[in-house]
Amino acid sequence: MPSTKRMKVLRGKRIRVTRLDECGTPEDSYDSCGFIVSKGFVTVNLTAEVEEGQDYTQVNADGDLCISEKGEHNFLRWTGSLELCDVDPELVGLMAKVALEYDEDGNVVGYRSMRGRSDVNFAFELWSGISDDSCPDKNYGYFLLPWVTSGTLGDIEIGNDVATFTVENWFTRAAGNWNVGPYDVVPDNVGEPTKLAVPVQEDEHHIQRLTTIKPPEITTSCQPLPS
Repeated sequence: MPSTKRMKVLRGKRIRVTRLDECGTPEDSYDSCGFIVSKGFVTVNLTAEVEEGQDYTQVNADGDLCISEKGEHNFLRWTGSLELCDVDPELVGLMAKVALEYDEDGNVVGYRSMRGRSDVNFAFELWSGISDDSCPDKNYGYFLLPWVTSGTLGDIEIGNDVATFTVENWFTRAAGNWNVGPYDVVPDNVGEPTKLAVPVQEDEHHIQRLTTIKPPEITTSCQPLPS
C-alpha cells in the first residue's frame, strides 16, 4: 500500500542553473552555455510573496459588529537570493545582468556589473540531503523553480573576514516551457533516472520532492544542454 515519505531536509548539496529564453524555454544557443552545476553556495533563501485576503467588516447602527469576514489569501511568487562563497563568474552571468571578463587566452576570469534592466531568465534546481536516511535507497531533496527572472548583484563587503557575494531579488514566474525538463532527475518504476513524470503546470512556481537520483556532477565551466 502506498505511503507518504517525510522530507527532513539537511544541508544543501548542489545547485544547477539553466539558461532560459524570454518565454521560459531552456536555451542552448549562446556559445553552448546552457547550464552550470555548483556546490559553491552558502545559503539559498526563498521568500513567499502573498497578497493578503481582503477584510470585510461592518458594524450596525448601535456600534455592534454585524459582519466580520476575511477573503482568501493569494500566493503570488517566490523571491530569492543566493549567497556564494566560491564565485563562478559564468554562474553569476546566468543569474544577473553582467558582462563576463576574459583574459588573453579566452578564459573567464570575472565579470562587470552593468546598469539597466535585468532581463535574464533561468531555471533553478537545488538538491539537499535528507536526515535519518538509510541505504540502499538513499533519498535526496529535490527543489525546482522552473522559471526565474531578474536577478541582481547584492552588496559587496571586503574586510578582515571571509567575503561572500550574493545574487538577489530574483523572482519566479508561472507557466513557462520547462515541461518535464531536459534532465533525468527522478527514478522510473525500476529506479532508473528519467525526467519528471508530470510536466510543470501553467500555474506552478515550485516543485519540491524526494528523489533517489544522485545530484549531478559539478561542472568546471558552462555546459551545453543534453541533447
